Amino acid sequence: MLIPNDITTGPDGALWAPDGSLGVVWRLTTSGKISSFETGVQPAGIASAHGALWVTDASGNKIVRLGVDGTTTDYPLPTPGAFPIGIVEGPDGALWFTEGRGDKIGRLALDGTITEYPLPTCGAFAGDIAVGADGAIWFTEQVGDKVGRVTPAR
Repeated sequence: MLIPNDITTGPDGALWAPDGSLGVVWRLTTSGKISSFETGVQPAGIASAHGALWVTDASGNKIVRLGVDGTTTDYPLPTPGAFPIGIVEGPDGALWFTEGRGDKIGRLALDGTITEYPLPTCGAFAGDIAVGADGAIWFTEQVGDKVGRVTPAR
C-alpha cells in the first residue's frame, strides 16, 4: 500500500513521493509504471533540484540525495535527533530544510556543508518550508503557532 508523505516532479518528468511507513521513495511515470527506491528509515519531505531528488529522512537524521538511477548519497545532520521534515531548493541553490525536533532550519550547500539556524521558539516543531515571492525561506512552527522567515545569503 502506498502511503506518500509529499510529492514532487523529478528531473526525469516522473512523480516522486516519499513513504515514511515503508522507508522508500515511490516513482510514478506518466504511463503509470510504479517503482520504489530505499532511501532510509523514515523519508518525509522531497524536493527536485540539481538533477536529483533530495529527501529528508526524519528518523535517520539525514538528508539523502537520490539520483533518478537510484543511487544515494547521505548527508548526516550535526544535531542528533533533529528529525528533518520539509525541504526546498532556495534561491541561493542550496537545499533548505526544517528540523522538527531540532528547533532549527538547516541549509545544505552543494559542497555538502550543512549550516543550522536556531529558531527563537523552543519546541516549535518546524514542519513545512517554502520559498516566498520575496526570495526568503518561509517555514511553519506547528507547535509554536507561527510562521517564520529566513533570508538566504545570495
